Order: sequence, then C-alpha cells, then structure tokens
Amino acid sequence: MFPNFHSKETLASQEELAAFAPFSSRMAALDFLVCDESDVFVTNNNGNMARILAGRRY
Repeated sequence: MFPNFHSKETLASQEELAAFAPFSSRMAALDFLVCDESDVFVTNNNGNMARILAGRRY
C-alpha cells in the first residue's frame, strides 16, 4: 500500500549508522530526511519534528 515506507535502519547498515550514533542531533537529522522523503510519516508525539514535517508537507 505504501511502497516508499522506510526508516534509517532499512536504508543504511549498522556500520553506516555507527558514525552517526554518538550524536543524537545527527541521528535526528537522518530521521528527518527519511521521514521527509517517505510517503508516510507516523509520529509518536507532537514534538517539533512532527510539526516541522507537517508544515513542510502542507
């Protein structure tokens, strides 16, 4: 139903993500990029990332 449904873990290997893992802001940036390019974005809270993505998609 949603062919472009991804997470950073489905697009990159653990080895590729290891360089970003010590930096929460960089991991959040990767999450944002993946969510922005995906067909579907499901949030578990109403934080800033959800608001930014909703505004960007609007």
